[in-house]
Amino acid sequence: MSRNDEQDILISFVLPIYNVEEYLRDCVDSIYSQDFGSINYEVIGVEDCSTDGTRALLESLQKEHDNFKIVYNKQNGGLAFSRNAGLREAKGKYVWFVDSDDLVYPGCVPGLVKLLEENDPDLLSGSFLKVPAEFSIDAEFRPEPFSTSFHWGENLITEAPTEAYTKKVMTTACVVLFKTELLRRENLTFDEDIVMSEDADFYIFFPKGFKILKSEAICYLYRQRGGSILHSPKRYQRGYLSNLYILEKYLRLHENDVLSGKQQKKLQKEIIANLKYNMAQTLVLVDDRAYVKEQLKVLREKGYYPFWFNFSALKNKRVPLMKRLALFLLPIQPIFLLINSRQSQKQKHT
Repeated sequence: MSRNDEQDILISFVLPIYNVEEYLRDCVDSIYSQDFGSINYEVIGVEDCSTDGTRALLESLQKEHDNFKIVYNKQNGGLAFSRNAGLREAKGKYVWFVDSDDLVYPGCVPGLVKLLEENDPDLLSGSFLKVPAEFSIDAEFRPEPFSTSFHWGENLITEAPTEAYTKKVMTTACVVLFKTELLRRENLTFDEDIVMSEDADFYIFFPKGFKILKSEAICYLYRQRGGSILHSPKRYQRGYLSNLYILEKYLRLHENDVLSGKQQKKLQKEIIANLKYNMAQTLVLVDDRAYVKEQLKVLREKGYYPFWFNFSALKNKRVPLMKRLALFLLPIQPIFLLINSRQSQKQKHT
């Protein structure tokens, strides 16, 4: 079967691309180095008006692979916009949104294809590993054997991808293969008004009741690259506003809910708590004291502030100490603003 043939394509890999010249070839190679056998697939790179050498590299990669397509955005639209653009072009039965600075896990595709063909799920959710920004797959890398363990579920949030060893859940679209026809039929797209936390928004509003196959197999390497998809020096303000937007969108949607059952009430309470925490995480990094003070006033008027003390924030040693303190002391406005000012001064000098 020709890879140029658009019939019977099983997987469409959609790569949103913006200023990733340093990482793009590794990402694309991690897909094409997989053993697809006779399986037909395509790769769609959505070029989001890069300002480095990404576009030239992308066009070079297209010449190397006959099933590599490029979609050019007319203006910089962001991650959600690019994913939606790629989804519109996808011909595959399943679509896999791969961030162009990350990597598909070596040797995972044959096992994933087997799961798809034998079970025909609406969604296939996998596991991932976090790796440093400078990580690359070399001859010495020895991938874990493909895990054949899986179970079925109907709620994307509860079946979200997990980190392979820590089992920590992450609401990311990059470790899920979605049935393309399902996304189109249900009009499930990424909210283009959100510039950060697009995946969290997508998960929260994803309808329940579809066949979700949750696999323990590792299928993704998530590079820890600070600010990778952010296009603005005001990124933390934009992130905070995105998370506030998602919280209010969720509360509006569920304001008339009459919940029954402890599990349903618990899940909704956890979602609201996580949304508030995401909002706090970005607000504590804003380096404009006047803006932060004004937003605390706004949050108080809306009834969202003060937050509860978050003791878990102190335990995460991967987060700088000042940020941990700021997150923990956020409920006490005067002390929080003092720490925020000191943190802002430190950020401006680094």
